Amino acid sequence: MAKLVMMGNRHGSYTNVDAVENVIKYITRTRAYETREDELICYGGAGIGAYLPPYDIIRQFLYVQELYNIKSRKGRRIYHETLTFTDEEFRSLNGDYKEIISIAEKISHLHFASGHQVLYGIHLSKDKKLHIHFAINTINFITGLKWHSYKGDLQERECIYNDIIKQHYYIYIRKMVKPVDNYI
Repeated sequence: MAKLVMMGNRHGSYTNVDAVENVIKYITRTRAYETREDELICYGGAGIGAYLPPYDIIRQFLYVQELYNIKSRKGRRIYHETLTFTDEEFRSLNGDYKEIISIAEKISHLHFASGHQVLYGIHLSKDKKLHIHFAINTINFITGLKWHSYKGDLQERECIYNDIIKQHYYIYIRKMVKPVDNYI
């Protein structure tokens, strides 16, 4: 089962003015003195121009926040979570990045459907652990309300994300197994 971890505390509370920029540059591996750019498989998202360079994606997140006057509010400016696949899960999909991208897209669209912009970045760390980072704008672009997430919410999302992974596994297996026409 893939493990979902909320980033924060150790990485900061993401309440600082440059939190959006820092997290997006981290996920897209475009920091000024980046040393881990080879870990990035790809990035994308929903509610953003995922085909644009990270600087423009940052501007899109900030535009929504400025539109709803985030300066007058306290709290997180961006929500950052990481979904780490087990080695077995990654192997069960035969290391097929198209399947991993499809999983990341489906998860992104869940957040978008609830009114939040999301950027994902798929990484393969040096120790060969596959994981997906999600940066979620805490301001809802439809209502202007702020997103709050609690430990129970994290566990619920982890279950939903794992269900998506399982669906992909079963679909992938069906594609790989050829039906036998003349089975006796």
